[in-house]
Amino acid sequence: MAVETPEAILIAAGFEISTAPVGTPIPTDIDGALDAAFTTVGYTTEDGAVFTRTPSVTPINMHQSFEPVRYVLAGIETTLAFTLGQWDADTIPLAFGGGSWSSTTNGWRFDPAEPGVIDERVVVADAVDGETKWRIVMRRVMQQGASSSTLTKSGAAGLAVTLGSMAAGSGTKPWSMFTDSEYVNPTSSV
Repeated sequence: MAVETPEAILIAAGFEISTAPVGTPIPTDIDGALDAAFTTVGYTTEDGAVFTRTPSVTPINMHQSFEPVRYVLAGIETTLAFTLGQWDADTIPLAFGGGSWSSTTNGWRFDPAEPGVIDERVVVADAVDGETKWRIVMRRVMQQGASSSTLTKSGAAGLAVTLGSMAAGSGTKPWSMFTDSEYVNPTSSV
């Protein structure tokens, strides 16, 4: 039974998001090093990241009942949403679902991916709260949210990203969570 434990509250004071191409070896523990193919996204805005798992259920209704008599799980959507603070060669393709850079006479040009091209990636989100570490590994994701940014004269322009999880293959869970928190020990929970 859970008790009120202030030390078990997660404050992600240290936070980092990294991505790599699908198929890149992923860490299998909280202290597992990231493969060299991973790149960090750099700064994200101070509103943090939102990890969401949303089941979609269909109610089964019968004439004799005002309440559903049963629910059927129709699907599950898992997302990681955040706003990138940096505009660079790695973050812009992430925010816009892929694309490519080319040189111009005086700089660089970004062209978005062709319709139908899906930029699939692995994502790792690491959070640190004091001595406690948390890690979310999503094995196969794509940018599925609106790519938007507000350009103002007095504030940083962020790039909104919503990475949606996809099936990872037979027998493989689409995402995992790791921690070294002393307050997470399922063998001692009731």
